[in-house]
Amino acid sequence: MTHTVSLHEECNYQIHWGQPAFSPDLTHILAAQGAASCTDGPEHGKLYVADATSGAVSEVPNGGSRLSVYQSGWVDNTRIWWSDYRSVYTYTLGAGSATTLGAIGSSSGSSYSNAGESQLRGYTLFFVGSSQSSSGSAITYALKRFDMTTHAVLGGSIALGSVTPCDCSLGDITAHFPQPQSATL
Repeated sequence: MTHTVSLHEECNYQIHWGQPAFSPDLTHILAAQGAASCTDGPEHGKLYVADATSGAVSEVPNGGSRLSVYQSGWVDNTRIWWSDYRSVYTYTLGAGSATTLGAIGSSSGSSYSNAGESQLRGYTLFFVGSSQSSSGSAITYALKRFDMTTHAVLGGSIALGSVTPCDCSLGDITAHFPQPQSATL
């Protein structure tokens, strides 16, 4: 038994919270809430800040993050950061809008470079960059850095390897490896 519907549903939206991050003074909690799309895409959601004392929750204007990896956190007690694969943003609690700090990725035709998992240490944002030169070619990964004060990607990176993606979808996998049926009450 589970709180989720069968994996065999036509479109399976499971709304849930992503990984929480407490502000340094422990007065606020930052987290994304969302679901997977009805494609093979990753789980993604809007960013929210909750007051740890009152429980009041407010949406971060135009904020969003993947639910399964770290792409957001706290700069200090009143400012958060997040990335959306291509840019880094900050938001001051209570402000009307977010600020774009700079680019960490790009896209042109079928080639791209972007950022996934990210962590802020001091004023340096460390992120895993991925790039692909054309559709179906190898995806290469590198550990990179973004300076939150100069708003620029810092030179130098550490190569993390590469993978060649398969030309398949989730439907291809479940057709060959059927999932067990869930029990009903």
